[in-house]
Amino acid sequence: MPHISHQGVPSADLGVGFVLTIDDVPGQRAGTIFYGFNVATQPWAPLSTSYLCVSAPTQRTGSQLSGGSAGACDGSLSLDLNAWISTHPAALGAPFAPGQTLRAQGWYRDPAAPGKTNLSDALEFTLCAGPGDNVPPVFTSCAPDQTHPAQFPCVGVVPDFTAGVAVADACTNVTVWQVPAVGTWTSLGRTTVTVFARDVAGNVASCDAVLTITASPACSTPFGFSLVQPGTFQMGEVGVAEPVRQVTISYPFWIAQKEVTQAQLGDHTNYGFPGWPNFPAENVTWGRARSYCSGLTYAANQAGLLPLGYEYRLPTEAEWEYACRGGTQSSWNVGSSLNCQQANHNLCVAEPTNVGSYPPNALGLRDLHGNVWEWCLDSFAPYSAGDVTDPFVTGGSQRVLRGGSWFDNPLLCRSAHRFQFNPVNPNNSIGFRVVLAPIRTP
Repeated sequence: MPHISHQGVPSADLGVGFVLTIDDVPGQRAGTIFYGFNVATQPWAPLSTSYLCVSAPTQRTGSQLSGGSAGACDGSLSLDLNAWISTHPAALGAPFAPGQTLRAQGWYRDPAAPGKTNLSDALEFTLCAGPGDNVPPVFTSCAPDQTHPAQFPCVGVVPDFTAGVAVADACTNVTVWQVPAVGTWTSLGRTTVTVFARDVAGNVASCDAVLTITASPACSTPFGFSLVQPGTFQMGEVGVAEPVRQVTISYPFWIAQKEVTQAQLGDHTNYGFPGWPNFPAENVTWGRARSYCSGLTYAANQAGLLPLGYEYRLPTEAEWEYACRGGTQSSWNVGSSLNCQQANHNLCVAEPTNVGSYPPNALGLRDLHGNVWEWCLDSFAPYSAGDVTDPFVTGGSQRVLRGGSWFDNPLLCRSAHRFQFNPVNPNNSIGFRVVLAPIRTP
């Protein structure tokens, strides 16, 4: 008995889809090969009234057989699906469109036997859009929503969503990507992730999924700190600190909402204004400030509360300005001017004041303008031109001060203003605040 089978996967944009093979065809019987779609609903349509032998593309006619024997022939026939559909559109039983799933089956009709005989195995496939169809890709399924715990305290990382999608015309070399990208930081809660697909014709489709970041057991913002998310800002100011450049902070960090106080620093005999526990700790050298930060790092590590790769330290100059601005681009984070109700500066009080006495910025940070200058971790150096990510300067003899003090006029208290100072020299207008951020070696 003849046996019919198929090989390959048919697709509308590949031209030749797959091959039907007929084994053990009786001699002297040309017969008819049929192929039908949606076989449960019919109608059938003939694929060919003959067959070709595997050994050569020679059609069998009558008793002549090329490449086989008188008793049997292994034959094959290629199906051009586009041409076949245009000839037999009714055979689909449904509109021909990318993403449509079809069922198909072939058979050989023996003229000596009534009806169709020797069915091939059935197969199921999805039609694809051809390069000239100008039809956007079709998502047969989008990525499922995902829920992940925070990988750092209160911060999550975006996972891969592209592996969870199915695109109907993937055979047209579809490019798939997502926004936000894999590995970017995201905050606690729900974030929409959009998956895009672009085909060879430039058509683009998209679908959305939801990423939920839940608090991990260690998720805790240190008391008195604010979380600063990664981002990009314009660092510097024309006529103040140039060149103005675009700076990206690629990691989250935490920054103290207030300057370190006398009570927090503890025994220190050189205060310029001793006896006021809530005054900022001033007359502090850069090295003494770093030593205090190291103590916090040790204690947090012993308690198991230190994120991997993070430490307590002085802020870099870029971290300080990014946090100070809190999303603003004005000269001060309070606007285009600074007065005595907004910050302790320009001898408004003629001495430091209790930390936190003035209104906070958008991140909840206080006293960034005035009260005391604040040490930064960086060495002082002129800005380089061009955009930069995570800048940090080492190797210089002078260190950076930011923010101005109770003594200084408003111009020295601007968000972008920078000052250099000898790190071993204390001064009663210099203090510091702390960040919890990636490890840096000055």
